[in-house]
Amino acid sequence: MKKRWINLVLGAFLIHGLVFVAILFTSANKIALVLTFISLTVIVCYFSIKNYDAVTSPYSLAKMFVEALKMEKFGPPLSEVDEPDANRLLRSLNRLAEDLKSKHETIKKLENLRIEFVANVSHELKTPLTSIRGYTETLVGGAYRDPEACLKFLKRIDENSQRLSALISDLLDLSRLEAFPDILEWQSFPSQNISEKLEGMFFPTLANSKQKMFIKFSDSVIEGDKKKLEQVFSNLIDNAIRYTPEGTLIEFRQRREGKNFVYEVADNGPGIPQEHLPRIFERFYRVDQARSRETGGTGLGLSIVKHIVLAHGGHIAVESSEGVGTKFTIQIPTRIL
Repeated sequence: MKKRWINLVLGAFLIHGLVFVAILFTSANKIALVLTFISLTVIVCYFSIKNYDAVTSPYSLAKMFVEALKMEKFGPPLSEVDEPDANRLLRSLNRLAEDLKSKHETIKKLENLRIEFVANVSHELKTPLTSIRGYTETLVGGAYRDPEACLKFLKRIDENSQRLSALISDLLDLSRLEAFPDILEWQSFPSQNISEKLEGMFFPTLANSKQKMFIKFSDSVIEGDKKKLEQVFSNLIDNAIRYTPEGTLIEFRQRREGKNFVYEVADNGPGIPQEHLPRIFERFYRVDQARSRETGGTGLGLSIVKHIVLAHGGHIAVESSEGVGTKFTIQIPTRIL
């Protein structure tokens, strides 16, 4: 405290002295200037001492610090002083500033995500709607008179309508999972139920695409929300079918590791470039934009998968090598068995 007071007074004297010297060399009345210098020195000392507390006391600094926080200005932390009580206050304010800064950055990040999400949703909704409108206007303009063209355009309208419906359905699923992550119908059920469901869902598609699928459950009974887990597995298998060529082997395996059920969905397809792996669970993120839209993907499937796994208290990871294949691994802890 004393050191800061001395620095303040010396600074005032230095400025005052420089001004006095400058005037002294340009003035003829030296005595008047000396008297003026002495009087101004007394005034400077008086106001320096009087206003010292208002400028340099820790409590005044704390007040200015709080005012800066109100304006979301997060400057450097307050330095400690020689007064124990003041130090406790300053440390508390520094912790408060750190918390506010962290929350401010989180809110800013969430706001950026919201803006990005709205922009992506608008774009994804606009694309099929624009296509539907274009084909409809063409038909209304006279194309309906040509039976072949009419059938072709109606098929395109139906495809885009289905894509729009799938997008809206996925958006609703994702919104429910984000708003109510803990609402699960947790139960034990035979693994054969899911095995039969997946076989019935994908074997006809695999027969047409000349791809192969292998399903193996090591446990006869598994746990979790049956419908949600079916959605997870079907999304992962559907992705593997969509983005791998003919002849690809798609494997679904389940095993037990300690208190966790472990599920793996693997393929020997083209794989995913390493730079895309950290972001593939983000909403609307696509490795290949054009191909994803051609195959009818909404860009929300893997995000939904991750939210469902997290709601089960589990974890999902992905490994992939270009030219070798991709493997998704899910761990879900047991609760009932």
